[in-house]
Amino acid sequence: MNLLQNAIKFSPKKSEITVLVGLATNNPSLLKIRVIDNGVGIAADDIPQLFSRFGKLEAARHLNPNGIGLGLYMSKGICKAMGGNLLCRSN
Repeated sequence: MNLLQNAIKFSPKKSEITVLVGLATNNPSLLKIRVIDNGVGIAADDIPQLFSRFGKLEAARHLNPNGIGLGLYMSKGICKAMGGNLLCRSN
C-alpha cells in the first residue's frame, strides 16, 4: 500500500499508475510486485536515501511536508522480514 500511496502522491494528477503482480523469475516461490508511475523520477544517487530511516528527498519535502520519511524504510523492513526485498528503479 505504501508504494501505491507514494506513486499517487508524487505523480501528476490523473496520470496513469500501473501495478503488475507475478512470480519472480529467479524464484517462483516469491511474488514480484511492480508499481510504475509517471512521476518526476529519482536521481540514482538519491535512491539509497529512500529506504533510510527518516530519509526524505528534498523534492518530497515540498510536495508532502507532513511525511516524516518512515514509510519506505518500514516497507523494506517488512519485505526483508518475509524473505523478500524492496528495490527502486527510476528512469
